[in-house]
Amino acid sequence: MELIKLPRVRLNQLHWIAEESIRICSPFTVLVDDIANVTGILGKFTEGQKKPSASAAEKLMLDKKRDRIIMGFLTHIKAEMNFPYTKDQLVYMNDLFNIKKKYTGVTRISQTEETAAVDTMLEELNGINAAAFNGNGLKRWILLIKEANDNYKNAIGEYIDNQTDTKVIISASKYAPVLIGALEELYKRMFGHIMVSNEAEMIKAYQNIEVLVSGQ
Repeated sequence: MELIKLPRVRLNQLHWIAEESIRICSPFTVLVDDIANVTGILGKFTEGQKKPSASAAEKLMLDKKRDRIIMGFLTHIKAEMNFPYTKDQLVYMNDLFNIKKKYTGVTRISQTEETAAVDTMLEELNGINAAAFNGNGLKRWILLIKEANDNYKNAIGEYIDNQTDTKVIISASKYAPVLIGALEELYKRMFGHIMVSNEAEMIKAYQNIEVLVSGQ
């Protein structure tokens, strides 16, 4: 476990990271002051930066489409588990079978958690031997899953990223370094507390933030 440092991100990604960090850290009273600081700066960062967002119905439609694609992919892997692969083939196919076991319930968790989990699943799939996808049609599902997850993330990104209005870019960008600093102070506080207390729940929360940040 290492101290989290935010990478260079777009404005809408920074907003997403800040909101999710606040949500993940909110159960811990020891972090209340740092959370309040991040929340206050986030308010300034987003003030006047809203653009029309997708409706609730559109977001639900995109989430359901994503769920159907993921379920199709996992069902396809399940079918492949019945194929008579050779022992040599099973060496790399087992990695795919483990993905299926690990993410079978991913469509039943909250939409926010699902979004982060799918990003992690895609990273894990990219690390699997390419031979596991030869001749079975599984590779095409991965491209569809990435597209569906990105479409959902774009739908909930209610704040301006690539904006042609220079004044708007300057307005948001002015607070971006301050927000990044506040977030990293929050992560530093968590890290220090974990080093002293080894609190299991906070370790889990910290790891969730690591996944969140690495997925951007």
